[in-house]
Amino acid sequence: MARYPKPAAGSWTEHYPELGTGSVSYEDSISPGWYQREREAIFKRAWLQVGRVEQIPRTGRYFTKDIAAVNTSIIVVRDGDDAVSYTHLDVYKRQTRATSSCRT
Repeated sequence: MARYPKPAAGSWTEHYPELGTGSVSYEDSISPGWYQREREAIFKRAWLQVGRVEQIPRTGRYFTKDIAAVNTSIIVVRDGDDAVSYTHLDVYKRQTRATSSCRT
């Protein structure tokens, strides 16, 4: 049995007449403009998981990651202080791109 019973048919329009009974627009699901606004509002303001520290076990190891949601690529490196850092590859667009797999 469902936790909440299903409302009776037609009860939504009785209780919420401002919703109407017309068709629902799906423009927000297919519009490139909406997608761009969502990318700006969500993905550029949140931390995104791009990999795991196990991918760079030793100093000097790195991997690159293309992040399509924000139209950028990054390189993640374990540096000489054994810290993990990253930088955007956008500054290297006119140069040869690094490999997209882990360096072994």
